[in-house]
Amino acid sequence: MNNVRSILRPLLFFAVTGIAFSQDVTGSVQGKVTDPTGAMIPNVRLELINEQTNATATQVSTAEGTYIFNLVAPGRYKVRASATGFGTAELSGVTVNVNRATRADISLKVGAVAETVEVSATVSRVDTVTAQISTSANTKMVTELPSASRNVLKFAELAPGVTINNPDSQVLNIEGSSANVNGNRQCRNVFYLDGSDNTASFRNTALQFPNPEAVQEVNIATSNTSAEFGKQPGGVFNIITRSGTNEFHGSAFHFFTDSALNANSWARNRSGSDRAPAELRQTGGTLGGPIVRDKLFFFGSYMHYRDQDAGFQNTIRFPTAAMYAGDFSQFPQQLSDPDTGQPLPGNIIPQRLRDPVAQRFFELIPTVPNFDDRYVWSYVNPVKNNEILGKVDYNLGSMHSFMVSYFRTFGDQQIANTAANGNIPYWGPQVNDSSQHTGSVRHTWTASPTTLVQSRFAIARHIADRTNVNIGENLADFGAIWPDSQEGARKYLPRIAISQGPTGHLGFLSLFDQNNFRFGSTVSHTRGKHNFRFGAEAQRDTVAQFNDQDGANFNFDGRASSLGRGQNVFGYAMADFVMGRVATFSTSGILDYNLSNWAYFFFVQDEWKITPRLTLTPGLRYELYSPVSEANDKASAFFLDHKSNQYSNAPMHLAFLGDEGIPSGFTKQDRNNFAPRLGLAYDVLGDGKTVVRGGFGVYYMYNPMQIRMWNAEGNPWRPAASGGEARLYDPWGTSKTVVYTQPPTPFNPDPNVFVYPPRLTN
Repeated sequence: MNNVRSILRPLLFFAVTGIAFSQDVTGSVQGKVTDPTGAMIPNVRLELINEQTNATATQVSTAEGTYIFNLVAPGRYKVRASATGFGTAELSGVTVNVNRATRADISLKVGAVAETVEVSATVSRVDTVTAQISTSANTKMVTELPSASRNVLKFAELAPGVTINNPDSQVLNIEGSSANVNGNRQCRNVFYLDGSDNTASFRNTALQFPNPEAVQEVNIATSNTSAEFGKQPGGVFNIITRSGTNEFHGSAFHFFTDSALNANSWARNRSGSDRAPAELRQTGGTLGGPIVRDKLFFFGSYMHYRDQDAGFQNTIRFPTAAMYAGDFSQFPQQLSDPDTGQPLPGNIIPQRLRDPVAQRFFELIPTVPNFDDRYVWSYVNPVKNNEILGKVDYNLGSMHSFMVSYFRTFGDQQIANTAANGNIPYWGPQVNDSSQHTGSVRHTWTASPTTLVQSRFAIARHIADRTNVNIGENLADFGAIWPDSQEGARKYLPRIAISQGPTGHLGFLSLFDQNNFRFGSTVSHTRGKHNFRFGAEAQRDTVAQFNDQDGANFNFDGRASSLGRGQNVFGYAMADFVMGRVATFSTSGILDYNLSNWAYFFFVQDEWKITPRLTLTPGLRYELYSPVSEANDKASAFFLDHKSNQYSNAPMHLAFLGDEGIPSGFTKQDRNNFAPRLGLAYDVLGDGKTVVRGGFGVYYMYNPMQIRMWNAEGNPWRPAASGGEARLYDPWGTSKTVVYTQPPTPFNPDPNVFVYPPRLTN
């Protein structure tokens, strides 16, 4: 009856909490207890004691003389064993890592319990139990190995098959850091910080992590993961921060690079430019210690980051001052009059062909002395960022413990050539203001010596405000006939792109907010040769974006002045710009959406010790994804032969959320995502030094929200229209490839009255 109760109690707790976490940030300690003859000893009292906080867990060895401590936080421990008729043995130096089983065998000597002897460590350095392939970097490695980027994710490259992309330690845009693991795509990984899913929902990339001084362990699992892990088939990255102990410990650091220590680059030397400014500075410190000895501990960290992030450009063709005046005599190809088809004598563009709007833009675009010269531009992208980490651990007796962790960043970056690879100084800089919040709360309940329940809540949020200091003008302010794109939209400079030459771009501008929320519990129960875990997980992802950039885009490719024979040649493209002959153009209205969805994961996992040397790990995982929803149903998609029953003016094949016969989120929910797992680990010689692992598993992929948001970026929700072969002074009125009887702007995005552009309805 007692055994039944020990199982039902955590099951009842699990039913009450309802949802559980499956990803773990702990390890385990397990082994056997023997007498001097090697015989296994049952009913031995065992204590697992944290050497730095004195937090203690207890249990009794099984009838087979084995023991397992589950859900053990990473750190250094000692194991104390005592039994009637034997002396007490104490095994120190037991190191626990994330998602690894540490084997610690103990041999008791005959004697009185009061006699305590310290036994030599029979601790296996190789995980002989789990089939999972993983690599860890501990505190010493993280803080002492050289790292140019100071991004702790880079230490995951110590594992075979792992490459970290975008390795900068500061996340000041929506890109984040990413990884390729064993050939998987870079959006197929999961990143955790103290149990929080520190993954940006937009592209499934990593958000920022704390500085190396604040990190206890970096762990990367690359294959053979158990049913506890899923959502992505790639790597599982776990970053664990340090905790306070019974002793006060602190550190201070200052890392820097300076131009005085660097050599000049070949490109700068060739262009006669000085060495790039290098003013990277990382300054901060850590402090941790007891609030109440043996019970309540704190740890904190702060870092201030600043950099000049120098850039250099000397490969882009720019026009000469003479070309602005219509003199293309240095261009070796023949220009033609696009109206008559006749050659232009001396490659001189007469005044009648020069576009007055283009003449106004000449004031914004630098010139070079001679045709085919490159424009040399040396610039900096100033970066400032701050990070704060706070962590509290509370051991509330032998049955309950709590951990609260909060990580905060805030900073800004100015991008002189804009994040869209613009190369004309006047169009910049783009300014990114960024902030991040990652927090988690974890409660561990020791329901019995063989049953533990761990409950958590976690959140990760990233806000990016992407703007430009150079706003307030659009094409109309340069003399063109160009109605505003939409009521309420701000004025932005248009994108001007000249083939093989200059490109003016304000960058990708918007207010961007991405979040994920997770909560639940995990139950661990040992019984005989079995170590069971079961649980579930719920996660809610949201991505919201507001962008009032009109997206005006004008391309000049040289088709007019070459009569179609010299497209994408700089001289012809520049001549088209002088004459205001637009190859293609487009514009768009305000983008405003809020997407969200739920994902649910359930698992059951067994660690079955078939023999002392052979462990089998069968498991089953189930994943359920809800369709993506938009807060105001502002989404549309292509459905062949569909006609909307909500909006009569919508063209054929365009479906809307709420239309008859259209599934929620435009997708049919897949409800058969069962993911079985089977792994084995075999201790070849029984000495914990050589292990053979094998595994099989089915994995599913949790797509980034970027793929799902495209349905919210089409007509009429972000209205758009385009044209081509037009004149810059009046694009809508002169467009030839798409003919307009009147400008489609200003757009009215109301789907009941929205006028779809001609190309969409043809």
